[in-house]
Amino acid sequence: MTVSSGSEVLSIGGLIGFNNNSPVRPVEGVAASGAVTVTGTAADNGGTAHVGGLVGENLGTIAQGAASGDVYVFAGLTQFSVGGFAGANNQSESAGELSSSIASGSVELVSEYGGSVGGFVGENGGSITDAVATGDVEFAVPLPEAGPLNRAYVGGFAGLNAGIAERTVARGNVSAATSLTNADVGGHTGYNIFATILDSYANGDVRLASNVDGTVGGLVGTTAEGDITNTYASGAVSTLGGGGDSSFALAAGGLIGQNIDDGELAPTTVTASYWDTVASGQADGGDLTLGFGLTTDQLEATASFFEFAQAQGWNFDAVWAPGAAGRYPSIYTVDRVVFARPDALELTYGQTTDATATGIVAGGPELYVFAEVAETLDTTPVFATLTFSDNLVGAQTFCC
Repeated sequence: MTVSSGSEVLSIGGLIGFNNNSPVRPVEGVAASGAVTVTGTAADNGGTAHVGGLVGENLGTIAQGAASGDVYVFAGLTQFSVGGFAGANNQSESAGELSSSIASGSVELVSEYGGSVGGFVGENGGSITDAVATGDVEFAVPLPEAGPLNRAYVGGFAGLNAGIAERTVARGNVSAATSLTNADVGGHTGYNIFATILDSYANGDVRLASNVDGTVGGLVGTTAEGDITNTYASGAVSTLGGGGDSSFALAAGGLIGQNIDDGELAPTTVTASYWDTVASGQADGGDLTLGFGLTTDQLEATASFFEFAQAQGWNFDAVWAPGAAGRYPSIYTVDRVVFARPDALELTYGQTTDATATGIVAGGPELYVFAEVAETLDTTPVFATLTFSDNLVGAQTFCC
């Protein structure tokens, strides 16, 4: 789909332009696969155009949706909100709810008028649960740049979040390049205001190249008010200013670039949220309002991270699986993962070869929202054959 917009403020989607359905009759099981390309030719008319891989603007309810096409917008002087799945998801009397959905295309906004761009949603003022964005996100300014007109919000999942994002994942890389336009850039969310990000993570690298102030974070660029709880970021975080000078970036952080506390806005409450200090290249400066730094090994250490994060409120029964060597923590509803926890076992020496165990297996098709119809997983053999760490008398670890 290719659209050249005139003077009207539009809502453009790969399948639906504008959705305002009742929660009683949600849009379910829908998909869009074609690329969406939009060129804005109008001058500023005081409104915002919304462009999404599946829906332009959502005020209703959409569940089990998928958008796989790339989204490209050349904005001109029109204000745009652009997302891989939805341009905007806004709360209304109808709903403003997106759930169990995925966006896999790349998203790019070229604009000298700022705007919001995200791998899943450009701007969110409603509720999004169990959703994934896998495509790369890019913001750029056409040259020559006219001047600083509006701020740009750029995120791997959401450009701007003023609602709820729960059990959401951003896997793509995020980059922004500007000369005069300020930008807030995050691996998950660019700008987070009076909002909630809960049980979510970002894996992509995040980069801001700018000659003016901006913020960049592995999870969130800038945040204020609201709360960020049980999250992590694992991508590289970098900034670049004019002439290779990185001093132009206002703030950079492995998890959060800036948590505002200016007398008008209170800082976001950040709880049990971490970043990889090794992969990000961002050390922990000790400011807990910006999260807590862990090494790659600490994030991937199954037993110790399980104990550490559970004590801080992470739910490993219904939400999270801890990481393992070469794998970061996962979310049962959006990652194809199970977590087996064997019960304690006491054996007589010499009987280990015939030992079986009992335990808890969490995750699998019952929780995974993208499972195939009638998909099942037989977990009964999980503890049937045990491999012990040693054959000596004493306490040992074992796995299946």
